[in-house]
Amino acid sequence: MTKPTLPRAHIFFVHSPITAVTTKLTIEQANLPREDVYLIIRENAYDLVKGLVPDQQILFVDNYWLTSHERGKFITQRWGYILLERAVIQAVQTLITGEDAQVLSELSYGGSIERIRTTREFSLYVAHLTIDMVYALVKSPECVEVNLIEEGTLHYVNYMYSESFLEEEKTPIFALDKTGIEQRNTYYSYLLAEEESESKIKKCYALSDEAFWLLPYYDSLVNVEKVLLDISSLKNPEYQSYLIKHQQEQLLTNPQLANDKEYQARVKDPADIAHYINVVVLEAEKGKFIAEDNFVKSQVEIFKRVYDQGIKYVQYKFHPASSQEVRQQILEQVNNLGLVAQEIPNHVSLDQEAFANAEKQIMFHGIQSSVLLYAAIAGQYVMTYQDILADDPSYIEMLELLPESLSIKINKAAKYHFVNVTS
Repeated sequence: MTKPTLPRAHIFFVHSPITAVTTKLTIEQANLPREDVYLIIRENAYDLVKGLVPDQQILFVDNYWLTSHERGKFITQRWGYILLERAVIQAVQTLITGEDAQVLSELSYGGSIERIRTTREFSLYVAHLTIDMVYALVKSPECVEVNLIEEGTLHYVNYMYSESFLEEEKTPIFALDKTGIEQRNTYYSYLLAEEESESKIKKCYALSDEAFWLLPYYDSLVNVEKVLLDISSLKNPEYQSYLIKHQQEQLLTNPQLANDKEYQARVKDPADIAHYINVVVLEAEKGKFIAEDNFVKSQVEIFKRVYDQGIKYVQYKFHPASSQEVRQQILEQVNNLGLVAQEIPNHVSLDQEAFANAEKQIMFHGIQSSVLLYAAIAGQYVMTYQDILADDPSYIEMLELLPESLSIKINKAAKYHFVNVTS
């Protein structure tokens, strides 16, 4: 008896708060059957997608991720990649077919990827193609369609970022005809891999019309459809906001704020910037657009700008990758400003706060974190201070890669613009 053909699976790769948002909206607005939707995630993204699909339709790939990021170079890298590719394809097919794991017999040969005994076709939804696991799945014969989902400022830049991947094999004994290990192209792009993969890209799911703006400029992508997602369903009147709760507590219990009658009156005035939940978003310490010797100074300057606008209470969040040493250096200077500054723990998603809270509740301050972009799209207020880096050589170099500064992009994408009557 012939086994019935399984319907196409829809696989989302979720690895950040924004990919969680675009995944949720895409599933809902593309009317994808939940029983055919599968998620590939790292464990730290579970809370972001919990409840979207049953847990048995989620594949945790922390071990694969570590393998792809920690393997060595040259020979080890080549063997590591082919084994990773085989493991990922096998694990995904096991996930979506419900079959037990099967042993693959031979290495891929001549650039082809072998088929597993029981397979299921799938559409893949990813932010970009440069993650090894994603690239392996795109190349799989069972992948019949690729859809790009918005992730961050990556999709607003002026160029296709390429990076060296595998060097050309120069050791004869490890050449393709000797080993059967499929070598990859030396270069590929964040949006594109090669012609075969480009032809699979069908749609781009975006949160802003400013995203994926490069599509018309590439012949191979001119027919890719850009779908603008409706974010209104993300607003949640029952959302328990960490930011609102902690501001209310501080205004009532902190002596510096509770006894300041003038400031308490300002907090009640919607025309005053003090009325809003003011949040400072700090940049990544190892980012490429701020010179190392200017990093601490630039982050402290954001707090100074906030204080100069008459704001006396602010919540702030460090980038998760910031070192304790740098955090301490920043806070030592911030504590001397006279601000009541309260740290937001890492588990609180500022993207979620921006999208779930009612519009015009939060005022985000920063330089060019993607949080600022999505807060503006979500209907919150945003103030950018990119002029802080006007003389920074790393920032000047980065500007050459953008069609326009991110502050301009944010202003274009913003639903509302705030005029501070107190400044």
